[in-house]
Amino acid sequence: MDITSVTYLIFVAVSLLFYWHMPTRWQWRILLLDNVIFYLWDNSAAYTGLYLLVSVLSVWLSTNFFQKTESEPKKKAALIGTILINAGLLAVLKYTNLVLNTINYLSRRAEGEQIPLVSWAASLGISFY
Repeated sequence: MDITSVTYLIFVAVSLLFYWHMPTRWQWRILLLDNVIFYLWDNSAAYTGLYLLVSVLSVWLSTNFFQKTESEPKKKAALIGTILINAGLLAVLKYTNLVLNTINYLSRRAEGEQIPLVSWAASLGISFY
């Protein structure tokens, strides 16, 4: 679904109507459901599953970091794990083609074989994720 389309505007309007007419305790669930529907709209179920998995894992690790009952080494491991997972996802989605382009450029100079680029769909604003 293109964010400049009429379909998207209707989707947002319907989502907001549901959101505003729900009790406060249900509003976050409406936003979560809308987010999943938005990702699934373009048949990108694999990416939706990846984002959900990374989100759940990040929240779980982050809650371990903020637990007062956890030891310092466990807190440090949770923090490092959360950072590595999110930075790793960002690096793979945003910088794989940059690395492949660089390798291809250098191999052209040496008359080498070209590596095909990948075309992964990354959500808008993945850097803020």
